[in-house]
Amino acid sequence: LLSIEANDSQKNELCEYKKYLNSIRVPSKNNESIFKFGSIAVNCNPITNGHLHLIEYAAKSVEFLYVLVIEEDKSRFSFKDRIYLVKKACSHLNNVKVIKGGKFVCTEYILPEYFYKDKYNSEDIDISMEAYFFGEHIAPALGIKKIF
Repeated sequence: LLSIEANDSQKNELCEYKKYLNSIRVPSKNNESIFKFGSIAVNCNPITNGHLHLIEYAAKSVEFLYVLVIEEDKSRFSFKDRIYLVKKACSHLNNVKVIKGGKFVCTEYILPEYFYKDKYNSEDIDISMEAYFFGEHIAPALGIKKIF
């Protein structure tokens, strides 16, 4: 993980995504950081009762939950439609914010195996880049302490 270095284009995209995260971040209730933020990344192609059950479970487990919708447009439903449907389905959850996953959450650049599951065994999937970008950039920007 220490050898991961983003190229200039990726650095610009990461900078823009972090600006987005800062603009939508929910403020902590206090300075002691005991406010428990969680996250769940979903594709929801389309959202199902099973997805909603998992989101509701996660929302009950933390004080505030970010739902990151995978932005890569390689699904049957477009990202625009998927995020709209997830927002509608989660509208009854007061402690949930549905946000875009950007180019650093389960994209072909970060985790190509996700989009070609039939070609990989689960033990061959390398999640180190996903873990790096999430752990070093996304989680700290949003104060996320728990991942579902």
